[in-house]
Amino acid sequence: MSRSHSTATLMHQNKADIRVIQEMLGHADISTTQIYTHVAINTLKEVYQETHPLAQREFNNLAAFGPPCSI
Repeated sequence: MSRSHSTATLMHQNKADIRVIQEMLGHADISTTQIYTHVAINTLKEVYQETHPLAQREFNNLAAFGPPCSI
């Protein structure tokens, strides 16, 4: 990932407007810039799963049932 893309991801995580990031990176299409929203959402999910007490409890309750089976 380039330095400008790392900066864009950090800007988005810190609530920078997506249009500002689009302009900064020179993306013609907003969908190209929206990749950074997915990165931020995935990071948010990971942090939630690793740190939030309710997520820990949900994980522990699911673990009691064993691994999911495939049909």
